[in-house]
Amino acid sequence: MAAAAGGLLLVLMIAVLAADGVFNSGGANAPGGVSSVDYTGRADLVPTPTPTTTPSTTPAQVPLSSSSGTIYFDGRASQMSLISSASQSSQSQSPDLWDCLCFLNNDIALIPDSRFGKVYSATAGPGSHNPWWTPPAGIASAEVSTSRPVRLGQWDWYANSFNVQPGYTLTGWGAVDQMNYSSITSPPLEIDFDKRGVGIERSVGFVASVSGSPQIHDSRYFFPVSRVTGKWLDFVVGVKWATDTTGAIRVYTRCRECGDTDWVLRYSKNKIITMQWGAGIMNRDGTDPDTGQPITTLDKEGLYYGLSSPPATLPTNRILEMGLVRTSDEATAKAAIP
Repeated sequence: MAAAAGGLLLVLMIAVLAADGVFNSGGANAPGGVSSVDYTGRADLVPTPTPTTTPSTTPAQVPLSSSSGTIYFDGRASQMSLISSASQSSQSQSPDLWDCLCFLNNDIALIPDSRFGKVYSATAGPGSHNPWWTPPAGIASAEVSTSRPVRLGQWDWYANSFNVQPGYTLTGWGAVDQMNYSSITSPPLEIDFDKRGVGIERSVGFVASVSGSPQIHDSRYFFPVSRVTGKWLDFVVGVKWATDTTGAIRVYTRCRECGDTDWVLRYSKNKIITMQWGAGIMNRDGTDPDTGQPITTLDKEGLYYGLSSPPATLPTNRILEMGLVRTSDEATAKAAIP
């Protein structure tokens, strides 16, 4: 009986994984195939303490009207006149746009830009980290984050643009945007710039314990970072959040300086799991196991990278970002990037 039950469970697990595209006949090296993921040293596999400051509630977090849809959050640098963080007790921003200034040393700053008017300059290296948490050796970060609802069964469309600065040293893993981060394990969706290239990474499905391995790891890399170094790369990502196979994802990129005259659809998949749950943090329906209330997650941007095999030398890297925008639809997201 136990053997039969175990066999049935294995069949069911394979069916779920196959539905999410984990078993890909093209293999890890095929175009659009699933890549193996090395999570060694990922700081987000350790629970990150919640900042002791009270999250701000500002008009910038309220849905704003747009020509074709709704902007749920507008984190573009052009909206800001000031951002700084030297320590937990020495932080400033105007307006109060971000719920966490998760960086030290004023590693994130505002600089003028001819295309966007103003962009974020994010620099990270030795000594760069969240003021409320010191990571192990071989990890650097400079990020900002905003709280948000999980929104299971609904679409979120994200827009951001990135310019990796010359001299950027590629590391074993590196994220520049993290979406719907639940603090369970690595985020369900992130945009990556690292040794594997420019692409996305998903950690979704059931997770048994905090920092544990998610049911599904899925990585898609589109081109090497060297192709876009020193150039603006625009990203628009749409995701229908789901803890079952009713989810979907779309990934568009555009690099005008690389010759793109329009948006390029890099990845599209329907009927997949797109959110994580478990670990005593979130039920499959998006609620808190203790209170039964919907949980709050985070959207993050900045620089967050690390070495797969410390103690190699941790580099200092710099990237420019337009600023993360979350919207209701594809057209509104694309319109957010000039």
